[in-house]
Amino acid sequence: MKPFRGRVEQNGRVVLAGVSGWLADGGVPWDGYIALPHGQSVTRAGTYRLVLDDGRSGDMVISTIGYSGDAPAVAHFRGVGPLG
Repeated sequence: MKPFRGRVEQNGRVVLAGVSGWLADGGVPWDGYIALPHGQSVTRAGTYRLVLDDGRSGDMVISTIGYSGDAPAVAHFRGVGPLG
């Protein structure tokens, strides 16, 4: 997995800006993790669009959201279609 920075959109609206995470993009489906900024969240309902700072983007769904004490929540996602 490789680190990334970017944003998460839903229905053309930015729902998470300046996110960082880890991405495995060696094929389809691609997947990874996002560290959720404090006070912000995503849900397992619906499709989101991951827009990377390097210009690539693709649709994704949230698989799981993990919480661990005072640490930031982490969302695991799975790509739907290509990341390009």
